[in-house]
Amino acid sequence: MPLTNSLSKTNRPRRQDPPESRSTDSLSTVSVSLDSRSYDILIQEGLLGQVGICLRKAGLEGRVAIVTNPVVDRLYGPIIRRALRQAGFRSLILTLPDGERVKSLKWVAHVVEQLIVNRFERHDVLMAVGGGVIGDLAGFAASIYLRGIPFVQVATTLVAQVDSSVGGKTGIH
Repeated sequence: MPLTNSLSKTNRPRRQDPPESRSTDSLSTVSVSLDSRSYDILIQEGLLGQVGICLRKAGLEGRVAIVTNPVVDRLYGPIIRRALRQAGFRSLILTLPDGERVKSLKWVAHVVEQLIVNRFERHDVLMAVGGGVIGDLAGFAASIYLRGIPFVQVATTLVAQVDSSVGGKTGIH
């Protein structure tokens, strides 16, 4: 079934073919084809416990800076940190306040300063764990730090899973 993902000039849904999708066991992969900016979306129940393995399979290495908020960190932080540690990653947690007000230069500067202080390099990874606010801010920070470092988004809200984590759009107010 085609996906509705944009509106035409007549405000009627314009249908486009769905992205390539494949499934092995219970893991579903949706490939987003954007030439040199292509990426996969992994979907599976319980995937958080395998996030470190997924990063390794994607060819990522180095350390992982996790940008999140206190509520999400309490819910998912221990699982993600354990999975990263088991796959041989060291992690740094950057906990930001919750809410739309965080999408500002002040908080982007905070994230970038922490990457500098901790000497993150181009092969290290910035991971957003949260909803759209965290994803937008962390994605923007990843794009400007050292002219871009690897970015992984773990979307924890429905809106982030179907909208803000797809398409590569990031930004702040």
